[in-house]
Amino acid sequence: MSLLCAHAQVAKAMYGDIFDNTAPRKTKEAHCSWCFEFTTHFFIKDKDHWLCDACKGKTTESPRCSDAMARIEGSNKRSAVCAKSLPTWEEAVEKKKKAFSKQWNATKIRYELTRESPTRHQASKEGLVRPFLLLSTMSSPHRALLAIQLGWCPFLEEGFGDPHEEAWQLLSKKHLGLRARCKKGLSKLNPFGSEHDWVGLLNFVADLHFVPSYMSWNDEFACEKMSKQEGSEESQHVYSRKVDVFEVEFMDKISKQQRSRMNRVQVCTVAQLMTSDNLRKLMAMQQARGVERHTMSLFAIDCCFLQLARDKQLAKGQDADAVEVCILLLI
Repeated sequence: MSLLCAHAQVAKAMYGDIFDNTAPRKTKEAHCSWCFEFTTHFFIKDKDHWLCDACKGKTTESPRCSDAMARIEGSNKRSAVCAKSLPTWEEAVEKKKKAFSKQWNATKIRYELTRESPTRHQASKEGLVRPFLLLSTMSSPHRALLAIQLGWCPFLEEGFGDPHEEAWQLLSKKHLGLRARCKKGLSKLNPFGSEHDWVGLLNFVADLHFVPSYMSWNDEFACEKMSKQEGSEESQHVYSRKVDVFEVEFMDKISKQQRSRMNRVQVCTVAQLMTSDNLRKLMAMQQARGVERHTMSLFAIDCCFLQLARDKQLAKGQDADAVEVCILLLI
């Protein structure tokens, strides 16, 4: 009996008050209209929708196909789209398979970092070349997953399969891209303002989340805040020492904020994971290459741990949404 009580206490610490072994398990295996995979979907009772186990996209039962789940675009179920019932389904599936089957290695990454394209020129012109190149170096499955989390199905886009086109879509897509997410907050301050560059976006997020109104920038940040003109100039460059220092400190604060939201059991579990051979090798590999990114690595490990913990919970039939990677990254 004491063991059961101890297990319940640990489970509550890990998953919160929503942990309940008596919760009914409600799942369905079907084609997902977000990721175009045949996956398991979990019903989220309090939200009254389903969740794809593969891509974490919100779904609902399709009225047209019994073996498919429609994707919910936005917050209204009436906007649900069943991709399998559309005539473009087979073509889109083949397009996805072809893109995902492409070899992705260091040589390919270097090529994407150095090749010229209209979208790269546009990103450079608008001061977004740094995040543009970062997104370009991600594998196609990772970019697709990020697009789904932002709210659209990437396999139906005309530029899908081209890393540069996909990266630019993630940054600039109207109302849904990463810049648009941040611009929602900026437009409240200045609805007639121009498009912001990379440093401008980081400055806004940093001010909003890390610099309270009763404190100054230098109270919170070691690096100097760049003016609009200086930030615009620095954002044009692929490499900028000032932006690099700012990004590292910015990421450090996001990592610490996410860690502060974890409870003691979760923190201790991650600390134990850090002593494993695989993670030791990862940290040693970075040091051997002269790269010190311990904070960023820890942030990524925390994200993976939280998502796996929630996946395990959903598999047991618990009603809960997927853990967000970090709300600050998808403002």
